[in-house]
This record gives sequence, structure tokens and C-alpha cells, in this order.
Amino acid sequence: MADCTSKNETFGAGAPEPSDVADPYVIAVLGKAFHLIDAIAEQDGLTMSDLGAATGLNRPTTLRILKNLVTHEYAHRDQNGRYHLGVRLLQLGSAALANIDLRSTARPLLEALRNEVDETINLAFLA
Repeated sequence: MADCTSKNETFGAGAPEPSDVADPYVIAVLGKAFHLIDAIAEQDGLTMSDLGAATGLNRPTTLRILKNLVTHEYAHRDQNGRYHLGVRLLQLGSAALANIDLRSTARPLLEALRNEVDETINLAFLA
């Protein structure tokens, strides 16, 4: 299996640990694609060169992955050549949100906050 990095490619913050890369079930190119998505999320409107620099990916790899992300609507390239998160991520986020039991997830955090501040804590949902 190919390593997640080559001698020309390194990752910035959030890069997989070497022990993760050695896992035979880890697909290196998916990790690179996720790093590009994360970089777009952190700073919207970056160019391909900016994204390559932010992730440490070389230009051809960055271009190939971005073309695939745009094709599948995980990213959008505007008329100025800048990249933004795509509509498909919004669709996935909405589907994930619909499956989260926010009350159960938030309860331990709210209880810890209540214990820390010794005040009544409420959770409200906007419809």
C-alpha cells in the first residue's frame, strides 16, 4: 500500500499519525481529499495553489483531487478559481443532524456545566 505522503508531500495540522498510515485499511488519497476539504472549511475561497500550500500536497495531486471534489459537489470552484465547500457537504450534514439525538448527546455536557456554575441550565431547539 502506498504511504500517505511522498518525499514531496507532507501534511499540516490534522495530518494522520504514522501509525494511522500503516493501517492497511487506510486509503491515502481519501486522507488527502479530507485534508483539502478541511482546508477549504478553515479558510474559504482559497486558490488551488493556496490549498496545495496549506495541505502540503503537490500541484498535480491537488488538482486531481479538487477536480473530483468539484465533480461530486463536495467543493465548488467559482469564476475566480477559488474553492468553496460544496452543496453535497450541506446535504450530508443535514442527514447527519437528523440522526443525532441532541438531548442525549448534550446531557453530560449540560450536567457538567450545571455542576460547575451551580445554576439551572436549559437546552432549547429552534424550529
